[in-house]
Amino acid sequence: MANLPKLDYRSLSKLPTGKRRKLGYKTYAENRGEMVVIYHHNNAIAGVHKNRLELDNCGWDSNTTRDRLDQIVYDNFGYDLVRVVKQDYAMKLHIRNSKVHIPFRQAVVHKAGEVNIIR
Repeated sequence: MANLPKLDYRSLSKLPTGKRRKLGYKTYAENRGEMVVIYHHNNAIAGVHKNRLELDNCGWDSNTTRDRLDQIVYDNFGYDLVRVVKQDYAMKLHIRNSKVHIPFRQAVVHKAGEVNIIR
């Protein structure tokens, strides 16, 4: 994983509201109150809420975007629910205890275990 600070809601929600903070190469966080948005190359790749994550690879199946999204999942929920992986040159969600890798562009992962693939 990249050398980024912890990307969990508890840490990120302490950022000043409405201001962007640099986290790493071309990666920023902006606290919007109930949600913290993570940007990579000015694309909103994640919305971090207290009990859910909104993930969006913005059409970029790059290793860096995958690494950022996977770290966001890990820092918030561990790998108990899902992992963000790359398989056959496409970004996919690996559902825990399953051999299924689901391609996605946008997904919502809930702390309670529900996973919704938007597209």
